[in-house]
Amino acid sequence: MTTFVKAFKNLDAETILLMLTGDARETFEGDFSDVPEDMRAQISEMLSEMEILSSEYVGDEFYFRLRVPMAPKQELSVKIRKVEGIWLIYDVK
Repeated sequence: MTTFVKAFKNLDAETILLMLTGDARETFEGDFSDVPEDMRAQISEMLSEMEILSSEYVGDEFYFRLRVPMAPKQELSVKIRKVEGIWLIYDVK
C-alpha cells in the first residue's frame, strides 16, 4: 500500500505498472511521460494531501481506500493480493 501511494503521489507510472496484474493494468490510465515538469510538480503537490480512508485484510488480500483531492473521482478503492510473495494490485476503482 505504501509503495502504491508513494508512486501515485509522485506520478510514477512505471512503478505503478509493475505492481498491477493484467486485469488492473487494462483499466490504468496513467501515462504521465508527456506531462510538463511544472505541471507534474503541481499535481504531485496536490496529491501530497491524499489520505488513506480505510484499510483492511480480507483473507490473503488487502483492501484500502484513498481520498484523492481535486480528482474527478474523489475516492479510489484498491485491492491487492500476494502473488509469489509479492503484493500486486488486481483491482482499482
